[in-house]
Amino acid sequence: MKPKAIFKAAAAATLLGLSLSLPASAALQNGWDRVYYSDEAHTEMVGERTLYCTGQQYQWWGTTSPYFDQELFPCQPSGPPTPIPGPF
Repeated sequence: MKPKAIFKAAAAATLLGLSLSLPASAALQNGWDRVYYSDEAHTEMVGERTLYCTGQQYQWWGTTSPYFDQELFPCQPSGPPTPIPGPF
């Protein structure tokens, strides 16, 4: 294989890898904050986690469990900002 062809193949593979690794979360409509509890009665908090609109999750502290309270927050669509109306 010629060096130019190898370079093109490597560039194509890199672009394909980048496009596959882009977060599907760009389409997220909501992020969330969750507080996790030790049991169904929510006796003791055991952890907290956030899902950001970018798709990244951050474990603030502790651990997760099947018992949690969740608060949603809206994700803003990408694109130009909405103009603020001025005085008329």
